[in-house]
Amino acid sequence: MKKPKLVSLYCSIGVASVLISPSMFASYSVLGTGTVVVDTAGFPPDDAGPYQAVLNYSSGLKPVSSSFETFCIGTDVNFYPGQQYSYEISTTVQPQDAAEGGPGFVTWGTAYLYSQFLAHPNIFAGGTGNNDENDGLQLAMWELQGQDLGGLTYNANQGQTPAITAWATTFLTDASTAAALHGISDTINANGAFGVYALNLTTAPGTYASGSYGQPLLVEVVPEPSTVIAGAMMLAPFGMSVRRFLRKPTQSPVA
Repeated sequence: MKKPKLVSLYCSIGVASVLISPSMFASYSVLGTGTVVVDTAGFPPDDAGPYQAVLNYSSGLKPVSSSFETFCIGTDVNFYPGQQYSYEISTTVQPQDAAEGGPGFVTWGTAYLYSQFLAHPNIFAGGTGNNDENDGLQLAMWELQGQDLGGLTYNANQGQTPAITAWATTFLTDASTAAALHGISDTINANGAFGVYALNLTTAPGTYASGSYGQPLLVEVVPEPSTVIAGAMMLAPFGMSVRRFLRKPTQSPVA
């Protein structure tokens, strides 16, 4: 398990003023609830995952595991590692301005990349470590989510390097190719595709005002019986793509 950082705010370059009350979005549906604590890697300060989430399930859609690796959806929203939050699982990202003009939902491409990371963490991406490959995966997700990418730091407290950019391009190409197999865009609403949803963080005691949201994260839930067959049919065309990543070298594509 990764050690928590000795700092307070990551996946974040904004301030608490960006947090928004859920009452502003009447169409918001909560599909699952519980509590969660998120720890960040024991490396120099950076904004990119993966992070370790440990949660207690309460109701609704149930996460596949009570302990899992996750990535941030937004870049300009704060969260505080090591503090317990209530969580809400939804197809809608909260707060919606976490996307800096982005879609307000988990995109199909983001859901696909995250599902592949969970299925093959040591092959598809860089395992559970804080490294260029995983930073590239986080960057690809942020691009698919329409994020503000300025001023971010990555592993070893660095900015966006050619290696990180190259990995992001690799992942974005794979997401686009996978979506094209279905004749869709990788930026459409995932609507729970691959069992992936937004894990929206609500009030942490002593942190935010009641009803405010922290950094939205990604979560994979246990599929409902009615979606298992449909999900298997959707994943079938991805065999070639997955096999390609099983053969992908573990080193960065940048010389």
